[in-house]
Amino acid sequence: GLLASTTYRARVIAVSAAGASRASTEANATTSEPVPPSAPTSLTVNFDEPYAARLNWSAPDDRGGLPITGYSISVDLLGVDGIAPAVAVTVNGSELFALTSGLLGSTTYTFEVMAENLA
Repeated sequence: GLLASTTYRARVIAVSAAGASRASTEANATTSEPVPPSAPTSLTVNFDEPYAARLNWSAPDDRGGLPITGYSISVDLLGVDGIAPAVAVTVNGSELFALTSGLLGSTTYTFEVMAENLA
């Protein structure tokens, strides 16, 4: 891989059975600084069993210039601010689902999935 915020120079030489051409003029390009990825898309929540939920999502459209290393999932009681998440889960960057358990019956929750990279 290329290094972030680094200028690279390139020239092209054509090679055939007859030999090599002169080098092209030099072209310069600078890589950008990685940034956090955009949000995952298409989040769905299914309650396959009592007190547990399965979340599925699609990878972010923009990885921020780096591979996705993981996803953080928070499950909060709807309308309750200032308390720790009811459930917090992390999964590997190749996973596009998570299972949560320990939820309360007849309770409304908010689910949030955040993509992570090394930025």
